[in-house]
Amino acid sequence: MGQQIGSNNSGFNRNMMGRNGQPGSFCGPNGELVQQSHSRESHLLPIQFAKEHIIKIEEDMKKMHERHVKLMREMDQNYKLIEEETQEYYIEFLRKWKEVAKQRILQYRKNTESLSQEKERIEKEKNAEIDSLIMQRNRLLKEKKDILEQNNKSITDRDNEMENQRI
Repeated sequence: MGQQIGSNNSGFNRNMMGRNGQPGSFCGPNGELVQQSHSRESHLLPIQFAKEHIIKIEEDMKKMHERHVKLMREMDQNYKLIEEETQEYYIEFLRKWKEVAKQRILQYRKNTESLSQEKERIEKEKNAEIDSLIMQRNRLLKEKKDILEQNNKSITDRDNEMENQRI
């Protein structure tokens, strides 16, 4: 038997020997044994076989292309699904993060308002205490002045009285 070209059983071999080992025989596209005769038609059979083989290869390539296109569509659908799931995940993540941020902002505002009110209360208490202390100081100064005046008057009176006793 002759050596066959390639790994497919296309029927072509280097010595044009077919499966039966006869020169001039080859396998057709459907695997049937075709015997080449020495007539005028003998030159047309290899051309006919080649054409049929090319058509078969074209059909196989079209099928491969269709499978490839189908796989690519499936991959696109899978990637779109993954993309949508990822987008949904991050949108939900950002929504939750935004909600947490809003809660923190509200808490900070409450704390700031509370501290502001506390500061105002302390300021009012401080001002009231200052006013009270100023009034107490003024009262004490007046009392001091009155006491000094009384004391001075008392001293003056006593000095006058002593002077009057000397005279």
